[in-house]
Formats: sequence, structure tokens, C-alpha cells
Amino acid sequence: MITLPKDTEAAIRSILQARKSRYTDLDIPATLDYFKRRFVEQIPIPDLSPQHVLADIGAGYGWLAIALAMFTPARVIAVEYDAKRLRTAEEISRLLNLGNRIDWRSGSAQDTSLGNRETDVTFCVEVLEHVGRDAKVFAELSRISNRYLVITTPNGVFPVIAHDTRLPACHWLPLPLRDVYASAFGRRKMQHGNRFWNPGDLKRHLGDFRRRSRFLHFAKVDDYFRLYPFYSPYGKGSWRRAPSTAERLYMHSVSRLGSATPYLLPSLSGTFERVRAHAAPGKKEPPMEISAIEARGRNARVA
Repeated sequence: MITLPKDTEAAIRSILQARKSRYTDLDIPATLDYFKRRFVEQIPIPDLSPQHVLADIGAGYGWLAIALAMFTPARVIAVEYDAKRLRTAEEISRLLNLGNRIDWRSGSAQDTSLGNRETDVTFCVEVLEHVGRDAKVFAELSRISNRYLVITTPNGVFPVIAHDTRLPACHWLPLPLRDVYASAFGRRKMQHGNRFWNPGDLKRHLGDFRRRSRFLHFAKVDDYFRLYPFYSPYGKGSWRRAPSTAERLYMHSVSRLGSATPYLLPSLSGTFERVRAHAAPGKKEPPMEISAIEARGRNARVA
């Protein structure tokens, strides 16, 4: 587990309180550990170096970008649209002595300001559900990504979305009916009118990429379950001690369904690899075989 000096934690929490953030009660070391284990250790490049570029698009308060800078030697670029969040993330990174390790930039998922194919790995984590149905976001992510693109966002074809009201099929309804449905169950404030993407959308809009990961953005389903127990920093933050028997059975079952698997998971999370122009016509590379944790283990630097 990551440890931080108590005065550093207190200073970070003070900044979040001053910004009136809803994340003031987060377990900060556990949050960094979450992003390290869930994303940094799953990067499918086993030998990251200072010449590699990693980008976090829609960085928010910067937790993923900070984890990338703490546990890899790569150059890190973080892009965030909200000016207050961007300033807060920069302040937090300075408190963690990472001020010169992250290039903080103002921008949106549709206009990142990055160069063509500038990044080796681009992360876009829980952002796409906030852009409506603006397909420009996929064109931009495709443009800046030289090799890998890691996306997480709720799956619009899944009947229940935890990101929204958690009411079955609520997100499938027209917006006015969503309000009625959510109000009937006392969840009107949770109904934000988000429009979610589906696996077909990703396949259509990411034509230069193919899915590289077998299960969500992990090399295989066992890597996903290896995360337990873990701290989830979303909402008010909570520990997930162990998967239920039903979850384990369901996830293992759908993981065996090949191309149908993404349709049956609550998240569209995936690692996508650019199809190289010089690849032989019709030739397919094998999926990720290296255990993500094994691949990243020899490069991770514990703060």
C-alpha cells in the first residue's frame, strides 16, 4: 500500500476543502493505489522509458496522471477542461513533488491540443459519457494516439448503469420519461441526462484501432479479479473487499464469449491498439498475453 507523510495528506485535503470538492473525504493513498493497480500496472508496454508519452484526457483532479508520474519514468501529459480542477490537480502534484513530471494543459476531449500521434498510450477514463453524442471525441483520441488507447465509460446497452440512476433501463428512455421514472423512485437528482455509448459505437468510430484486451482493459479476466480488495475513489469512496459469487460467475462466463463479451459488461472499458499501416493484409496479432501486473512489475517505482 502507498504511504504519504501525514502533513502532505493534510495539505492535499485542505486544498480539496478550499475548492469545495466532494472528494474531501477520500482515502488519498488508497486512491493513488487504485489508479496504480487498475491502470498503470495494466499498460501493455513492458519497458516504459522517459521517451514514452502517456496522456490522461479529462484528468479531473489528476489522480491518474499523478499515478502515471509516480510509478513510471514516462513523460505525462494531463488535459482538463475545468480550470479550477486543473489548478487543483497542479497544486496536488506539487505537494507530491511531481510538479516537473506532468505537463498540465487546458483542453477538452474534443480538442486536446496534442500533436498527431503524440502519445504512446492515451487514457480517457470516465469522460465519454459527458460529451453527449459528439463523435469528434473519437476522432481526436484517434488522432493523438500513436499506439494504445485506453477507454472506460458506461455501456449503453447494459440494463443498469451505476454511473446514473441505477434504475433498470432508465437510460434507454427519452429524456422527459427518464425524469418521470427517476422521480417515481426518488432519484431525480441522480438523473443527469447522460447519453451513453455502446460497443458498436466504439467499433464504428475507432476504425484505426482494434480491441487488444480480452476483458475490459485487462489482459484477461483473472487480472481483473486480482485487484480485490481495492478502494474505489468514486462517489464518497468505498472499499470493495471481495467479489460476490454471482459477480465472479457472471464475469468468468461472459469473458469466454469472445467478440460478444463487451456487450454483456457494465463498462465499455478496453485497451485498443492502432492497426499499423505496415501490417500484412489480413494478418492479426495475438491478444495481450503478458499478465499486466507481471509486465509492469519490473518498471513500477514505489514512491
